[in-house]
Amino acid sequence: MDVDNYTPPPQVPPAAADGALLTVHEPRVVIGDRGAGWLVEAWDMFKAASGSWLLLCLAGIVVFCVINMIPFINILNGVLQPVWIASLLLACHAQRNGEPVKVRHLFAGFGPKLGRLILSGVVVGFFSMVITIVCLWPLLMGLISTADPQSLILDQDMNALILRMLVLMALLIPFMAAGWFAPALIIFGNMGVQQALVLSMKGCLKNSWPFLIYGLCLLVLGLLAMLTFGLALLVIVPVVYLSLYLSFRDIYVD
Repeated sequence: MDVDNYTPPPQVPPAAADGALLTVHEPRVVIGDRGAGWLVEAWDMFKAASGSWLLLCLAGIVVFCVINMIPFINILNGVLQPVWIASLLLACHAQRNGEPVKVRHLFAGFGPKLGRLILSGVVVGFFSMVITIVCLWPLLMGLISTADPQSLILDQDMNALILRMLVLMALLIPFMAAGWFAPALIIFGNMGVQQALVLSMKGCLKNSWPFLIYGLCLLVLGLLAMLTFGLALLVIVPVVYLSLYLSFRDIYVD
């Protein structure tokens, strides 16, 4: 892709007959280097509308700060995570179709599919929490009953604790995969919660190699964010969401 001459496609793919924004098919397997390619192409898209994306990110920071200051409402922010993701994906979709990215896109996910988006996050969050509790049950019970949690952790059998953490990570991978593309499949494919979660899991697991490369690239970006004391997040966050949108199209649409 030409960095300096990025232009959106001239035509929008036809929507599905059921009212979906895009015609979504079963996930296909893409080549491994697409994991890095999604981020490169996302960077091109970001540069083509950098001012709009920076403004959107700044508005998002203000909104999240306000929400986190409100008692009880801040608890709901975690439940609304798939909605925020869907909102930014709709902003990505607008840019790809030649439309401007605007601050109002921050709330684009609060539409007819709001309930399904929230439910998808609740399902993934519930099972992830159950698995975490089961895997770390002895440690969690100890932390609840002790007045000196630091000593409790230091007294743990590190080999056993590391093993539990590895098992936990392995068990959480399918649920992370189920939630990764679920907002996109719901918002663009007009899918139900169960269908979106299953199809998202299939798409991620079938493309484990590209996602391994993608994850390594994200680790590098995370290090960059730390070195810049978080300032780089103003660029990294929109690039990540743009890459999520591009990977969704790569695997399920194009």
